[in-house]
Amino acid sequence: MKLSWVVLFGVAMVGCGHESSSVDFAESFLGDWACSSGQREIDCGQGADKFDIVSPRPDVMRFERGTATDLVLQVPSRVLVPGLPGGPTCQLEFDAYPDVAFLHAESTCRDDHGERVVVAHGEANNSWRPGLVYLDTDSTTIDGCRVRTSANCYAQQ
Repeated sequence: MKLSWVVLFGVAMVGCGHESSSVDFAESFLGDWACSSGQREIDCGQGADKFDIVSPRPDVMRFERGTATDLVLQVPSRVLVPGLPGGPTCQLEFDAYPDVAFLHAESTCRDDHGERVVVAHGEANNSWRPGLVYLDTDSTTIDGCRVRTSANCYAQQ
């Protein structure tokens, strides 16, 4: 008797056209976001130093639709690790879920000196306030420094 209910439920789900992949979780992340504040923790093996990020000229990152993943984040490398204005842009692939997107896999990009930066973790969360994304990343620089960045990014109109 119990098996017949399971089969009936399954038939009803298929018959009603239920498809979980039809929900577009990426939509709420798409567009330009200005990152002007947050915190950064840098550990080069001698203990972590914490810094507040306050920028009078915000760094702009952009979420676009991806081809292999839900989203591609175009972000200046200085948002991930300390750097100079005008540095290169990192392209990071993200998977989108309700109110949160995660870095698809460990990624590599270049800093403003052309050195390799490994991004091991990335998370964008927009569940707390509309028009605001919290971007958390965990990166390692070429000289072995671990950089954890939490940036507050606001939607651009």
